[in-house]
Amino acid sequence: MDRFRSLLVLLAVSFVTAPAVAQSLDDLVAQSQLIFRGTIVKLGASTLHEVPLAGNMAIVRVDLILDAASAYADLAGHNVTVVLKNPKSARAGEKRTFFTASWLFGRSIGVREVGSFATGAMAPLSVPDVAASRRRIAEARLRARLGLAAQIIQGEVMAIRPQARANPPSSEHDPDWWLATIRVDEAIKGSKSDEVIVAFPNSTDVVWAIAPKFVVGQKGVWILRRADLLGVLAPEYLTALDPHDVQPMESAARIRALAK
Repeated sequence: MDRFRSLLVLLAVSFVTAPAVAQSLDDLVAQSQLIFRGTIVKLGASTLHEVPLAGNMAIVRVDLILDAASAYADLAGHNVTVVLKNPKSARAGEKRTFFTASWLFGRSIGVREVGSFATGAMAPLSVPDVAASRRRIAEARLRARLGLAAQIIQGEVMAIRPQARANPPSSEHDPDWWLATIRVDEAIKGSKSDEVIVAFPNSTDVVWAIAPKFVVGQKGVWILRRADLLGVLAPEYLTALDPHDVQPMESAARIRALAK
């Protein structure tokens, strides 16, 4: 699997519009929501009637999905529209491995090419290869979050309460800040104290929908940062606003090792 980590040029040179910038497999995977082996059916064509046709579009048959977000999971055997990075390098009938990002959903689906390479130009990329890349990306992101954390704690949520406001809500996207009191069983990073107060947005508005919500009795590991909270009486609190900032208890040993 690691053979693909060193393919810094071959994955980048196939479809580029500017001077080639080397990208690793992990770079391409990190930008992609759909990775597949496909056959270019027709150049300068589209399955989407919702947008004007452009010369950099192509109809591509999805032959084998290597990695996909849930919205793309059932596309094998179907045609999609791909916005190519360099349509002059493409040939009808050509089989390629495509790394693509989300673009349009309609009666059909359109994606934008992040990168690609000709199938058969190198050892075939496999589902386990991409899965291993996803794991490396997740670990690198987690390590980065750990490095920026003000505190990392393991413990249990003992109480939650709404935070007193200094001003009334000024927007429908108001976070509705609440405070969680967490009993600290272990301070993996930062000062040790018996408990920590963490602010969290209780709102389910689209802006805050994926931010972790805290419930009494919840146990886990929290990766905490300091943030200024506009509109509340106390301006700075510890927060855990990214889904990856809340980890299950069984992740404690791994986080402890990565945080060193």
